[in-house]
Amino acid sequence: RRKRERNKERKGKKKRERKMKNEKKKQKSKKKKRKREKEKKKENKNEKEKVKRERKGKRKRKQKGKGKKKRKKRERKRKREKKTKERGRKRKKNKG
Repeated sequence: RRKRERNKERKGKKKRERKMKNEKKKQKSKKKKRKREKEKKKENKNEKEKVKRERKGKRKRKQKGKGKKKRKKRERKRKREKKTKERGRKRKKNKG
């Protein structure tokens, strides 16, 4: 009878230990899963930032192009004014 009780206790103990072991395993796997998800999220965020930065760079380039166009326009205007002034001077000279 005592032997049977001892066996029962031992069985219960082993069962408990197994349960604990399984619980620990579950927790570990959950932790790993969480870590993986976190890293994935981080990677996605970095990818988004990269795309954003690239787009921003393109936008900047476009703006630079616009500036170039405007500068050329200004230079053309200046040249035109210079020519008209010279023409006016020549006329005055010829009149005088």
